[in-house]
Amino acid sequence: MENGRAKVIALAGQKGGIGKTTVSILLACELYARGREVAILDADPQGSSLGFAQAAAEKNLAHPDVYPMATHTLHLPDNKDMQRARRSHDILIIDCPPKHDSVQVSALMACDLALFPCGPSTPDIWGMSHSAGLLRRCRKLRPEMDAAVVLTRLPQHTVIARQAKMVFTTFEIPALQANLSRLVSYEEFMDTGQSIAVYAPESAAAREVVALTDEVLKRLEALP
Repeated sequence: MENGRAKVIALAGQKGGIGKTTVSILLACELYARGREVAILDADPQGSSLGFAQAAAEKNLAHPDVYPMATHTLHLPDNKDMQRARRSHDILIIDCPPKHDSVQVSALMACDLALFPCGPSTPDIWGMSHSAGLLRRCRKLRPEMDAAVVLTRLPQHTVIARQAKMVFTTFEIPALQANLSRLVSYEEFMDTGQSIAVYAPESAAAREVVALTDEVLKRLEALP
């Protein structure tokens, strides 16, 4: 870990219910299990990532650090909490609120990699056009920022899943190869304070999270 230079991932997007918090926790738990110094910065006033950490702590389960940080100053050098988190971790994951407000803009301005979860429905994909516009504006100031779509809630082996993947072959924000299916494990694990690897180690969900984490790490490692 380079002192003060943790890589920052922002889970962003305008719509609620598309998986920002779920992906934040899944990635953080898998990275933590791999021995990475990772923390979630919970920038969503709903505090769902903090709730997961509390559930884990109540059961004396090891879990990644989670800090409340719903602020529009994440990208500013005088944000002491953010700078402290950068010094003590090598990966930070910002769980953004479900709207394009100043907090989400600040998260995008602070991140190295922006991930935009997106479901397979037409309204979900329409919502991505707004996210693309916001990313475009942020990249005028930070052109080095990487970005990708994470397809979530995909019905397995269906025409809808294939169509959703095809849409992003020509979209300005590419979709990751790894995606998350519509699986009950993703709905159940949050209340347990456990990672998917612990809650359902032999499941399709566990395999998907490993593939997603592998791909995200490769993108982070390719960044300057």
